[in-house]
Amino acid sequence: MSNPLVSIMIPAYNAEMTIAKAIKSLLYQTYTNWECIIVNDGSTDNTVEIIKGFEDSRIKLYSFETNKGRGLARKLALQKCTGELYAMLDADDWYYHDKLEKQVDFFKKNIDVDIVSCGMIIQKDNDCVAVRGIGDNKIYNFDKPRKVPIPHASSMFRANIVGSHVYDVNFKLGQDTDFLRRIMLGRKYAQLDFVGYVYDEYISNNYSKILSSYQFSAKGYLKFIKVNPFISIFNAFLEYVKILRLIFLVKFFGFDYILKSRSIAVNNDLTSEFYFNLDKLKLV
Repeated sequence: MSNPLVSIMIPAYNAEMTIAKAIKSLLYQTYTNWECIIVNDGSTDNTVEIIKGFEDSRIKLYSFETNKGRGLARKLALQKCTGELYAMLDADDWYYHDKLEKQVDFFKKNIDVDIVSCGMIIQKDNDCVAVRGIGDNKIYNFDKPRKVPIPHASSMFRANIVGSHVYDVNFKLGQDTDFLRRIMLGRKYAQLDFVGYVYDEYISNNYSKILSSYQFSAKGYLKFIKVNPFISIFNAFLEYVKILRLIFLVKFFGFDYILKSRSIAVNNDLTSEFYFNLDKLKLV
């Protein structure tokens, strides 16, 4: 595993405003042995034309004629990956320039770890507004079906742990967390101490999506009912409690309060790092 191929999966639907930035953030990576599997999920705008404008053999485009949903797009992308390590990138997000290099380096030094993640900057209108998911580089064991402790978007995992697992195409939302929970079970993971991913939550999330994601999360827990019935049922119940909590908080405090409560404020160092990477990205 001296220079492993990293497969990056991008599902894209009507992403003409953001897909170029996502791809450029791969082109400026300090780690260059990667392939990008883009699944165009029946876009009706100029998404495909923009992707084809990048003449790089590492970028591989697959398309559905009609929109089939992110679950099926992720499933196809997973099937097309050929690397030793898999990573994710949404079409409206982007990477810091050394994200891949740092994660690959951690895998090389820790052969017993199967999944790693890193911190995510939350951006709004090209501005750095919050951060979440920065860890401590310690190695943990995901020993039971519980809340997934790391973000799906900023994670990277070894290809050999996928096995027969796929993204659940019946999940309109939350198929990413459901998939990650299943491949993580019984394996070691680490949450790294740097930011490498920029997530535009204000584009991606709304009240109804979060509400529905809790419902799908409850269904995800029930997949483990034969293995661990008590924990599965209890965690599914907690997801419905979260729905009631969400309804209450939005009613009295507003939806922006929910988004802000999921992250922490950025300091000057994180803000400077964000704009440093944004400036580098503009040069690609």
